Amino acid sequence: MTSSVGELFGSRALEYDRYAKIQHMVASDLAEMITERCSFFHGDRVLDLGCGTGDLTACLMQRYGDLVFFGCDASEDMLKTARSKIPEINPLRADFNSRNFLHGSKFDLVMSSFALQWSSNPAELAGYLAGSLNSGGFLALAVPVEGSLAELKESFAELGYSGFINDFPPENFCSEILERSFSMFHTECRSYSLVYPSCRDILRSITKIGAAGRFSSVINSDRNASQIDEKNSSDNNAESLKLTAGIVRGLSHVYEKYSVSGGGYRITYRILFITAGTRQ
Repeated sequence: MTSSVGELFGSRALEYDRYAKIQHMVASDLAEMITERCSFFHGDRVLDLGCGTGDLTACLMQRYGDLVFFGCDASEDMLKTARSKIPEINPLRADFNSRNFLHGSKFDLVMSSFALQWSSNPAELAGYLAGSLNSGGFLALAVPVEGSLAELKESFAELGYSGFINDFPPENFCSEILERSFSMFHTECRSYSLVYPSCRDILRSITKIGAAGRFSSVINSDRNASQIDEKNSSDNNAESLKLTAGIVRGLSHVYEKYSVSGGGYRITYRILFITAGTRQ
């Protein structure tokens, strides 16, 4: 996670938990998988990578209160929010895209939910994390992969805009790392579908957690804004795109095909779960 991404998430730290519905669902499911597939001893060290407000740590701490938890995040505001919820968590401010950001520290479990998609090289990071485990340690990851936000991605593409939705890692992004570094591992992909009252509400849910730096404030406002910027309509470079009221209106129109019976609009996440144990 780059410092700029960390700043975006940090700016939403106080309201993150209110809007992070899918993140909470996935953290809860990952904590359950860790409980089923991993074993620990009193005082084992657990690193929550990209911990945000500490949701995953909170889920696992309910099951293992005798472990020592470390929360690593690039955002100081996220770490402060996590500590306000979980006083026991040990904060570690670091950018996991920086070389050797753990400085040789070792852990008995490295876990991460909804963070590795922000890595500049997810497979390389997974390899680094494998090397940061004690003998007999475990790695547990939940990562949105290709297929996530497909409805939004396709709708933007239909309008001629392809830069608003980030690409997600492929499902096999760290298969070689797992095969080389672990004596046992389990992978599973699950699809999650959420329903929102409108397309605008879907976009708002993304902006409110800080995950959409290129979405303008028009999403969180009902005032009329300018029509589609003509420059943007011919230049879909991700860094130059700004989401205008005109684009939102067009997007809401093409998004009608994702309405569901009973009312509302669907958005889908495809989540890869990984649990792996090191060789002893």
